[in-house]
Amino acid sequence: METQNYYNLIFAVFIGAAVGIEREHETRKEEAENKDQNRKRTFGGARTFPLASVLGFLSVSFYSKGYNWVFPVSLLVVGLLILVSHYKEKNSLGITTEIAFIITFLLGGLCAIGEVLASAFIMVITVTLLSAKPAVRSWVRQVKEEELVIATKFAVISLVVLPLLPSKLPIPEKIWDLAPDFPKTLINPYEIWLVVVLVAGIGFFGYVINRLMGTSRGTLFTAFAGGLVSSTAVAMDYARRSQKITKSIFLAMGIIIASMIMIPRMLLEAAIFHMPLAKVLFWPLSGFFAGGFFYIVYLYFKVKKQPDKSPQPIITENPMKLKDGILFGSLYLAIRILSYLGHATFGDWGAYAVGFLSGLTDVDAITISMAKSAAENMPLNTAAIAAYLAGAANTLAKGILVVVLAPRQFSMLVFPGFLCMLILGFITLAIAL
Repeated sequence: METQNYYNLIFAVFIGAAVGIEREHETRKEEAENKDQNRKRTFGGARTFPLASVLGFLSVSFYSKGYNWVFPVSLLVVGLLILVSHYKEKNSLGITTEIAFIITFLLGGLCAIGEVLASAFIMVITVTLLSAKPAVRSWVRQVKEEELVIATKFAVISLVVLPLLPSKLPIPEKIWDLAPDFPKTLINPYEIWLVVVLVAGIGFFGYVINRLMGTSRGTLFTAFAGGLVSSTAVAMDYARRSQKITKSIFLAMGIIIASMIMIPRMLLEAAIFHMPLAKVLFWPLSGFFAGGFFYIVYLYFKVKKQPDKSPQPIITENPMKLKDGILFGSLYLAIRILSYLGHATFGDWGAYAVGFLSGLTDVDAITISMAKSAAENMPLNTAAIAAYLAGAANTLAKGILVVVLAPRQFSMLVFPGFLCMLILGFITLAIAL
């Protein structure tokens, strides 16, 4: 056996020992907790698991030497041993240790073919899952049936529906001939649904963060998580809450933070669909972000001695409503067509108008639309300005929303922050473009 193989064997022993020690510790803890129930576990420990890893190493080594029967026979023997042990322990309610035993056997085999790093990585995942039993059980108890439905819907729209959609509409050429200048790639079912999945994924992520963090993290983290779903929703909710806490600087900071989250979200969407646009947008949007950041710092020093009167965090609504997803896809398609027609008819000013008007309600659809247009034939600067105008219009709309819904004292806390964002954003836009 070569020197490298000896090193790989040592790694196999260590990997088996890591899993075995964790199982040994868990076994002793279970025995201590169940003394009165006389439940003992005899399968697998700090010695058995390293031996299983060595067995896997030897089996694969013999297999690679031409003894093809050794590995399947060893795997069969391991399976039989597990079956006998499982049925022997009458009070055993699970097979976690048995599955970990098979994984350890296979990890030893991976080491035999030189995949030590992969084996170590899988071992870390295995030990983490094994040791996280209390946390996992606690989390499972908190999961609601509605949340399982949400996760299932997201899996269906992203893993089942999306791969089935075509990249081009099956429209006869005779119909396309009626509008020869209209680009055939403009209406792309796969791309439209990908946009729905992307935005739904951001909303789902924000929903999960809100559920996991709960009420103990306070207003500011809730604003951050809520901004991943909808900064407008955060602004509306906090503006309404301000009617009872008219001078809450924490609520004002929360609205600005949620609005700032819009910036990395726009950059991420632009980068996914057309990286050059994200690079052009970076500096203008960075100025926008910096304006909010400076105002947050100002509010932080202002609030240092003020008691925290933070409200309860937002529990976001179900982010996986299919009706909303279809509406968003339709909005994206409409913006794509309007952007093309506006730019083709009125030039750059047409694209700017579409960007500003679209941004009054949503920035995601117009950002992605501009990224796709820039990838096709629209000048990068035109697409960047249109996307920026969407962000500015959305910020302006949130400012008006706060002024309408919140008391004047609270509006005066929030509006200067939006003003800083818009001014610095326009300055950096003028310098960069």
